[in-house]
Amino acid sequence: MEPHTNFVYPDEPEPPRNEYREASQNLIRILTLHLSLLTEAKDKNTAIWGMVYAYDLAAIHQGKCMSDKAAELNVTPQALAKQKDLFRNAANLP
Repeated sequence: MEPHTNFVYPDEPEPPRNEYREASQNLIRILTLHLSLLTEAKDKNTAIWGMVYAYDLAAIHQGKCMSDKAAELNVTPQALAKQKDLFRNAANLP
């Protein structure tokens, strides 16, 4: 369970939905997840590139397939795919 700051006193009515607040909370959750995965990763480069492929940031990976990038990083394609899937699942990305 992730920590949150949405405490509401039991006798207070539910506040109206605020889409901007929800979006900012989601951004903070994703940034916290980035930092958490990076600080806990044994291989920081593989973790970073896993996130790049999870987001499919073509401007960064420049169309390079994961197998080629894994070879550059001296890791197996499965290790890079594992990092991608780990982030994608934790961030609830499609």
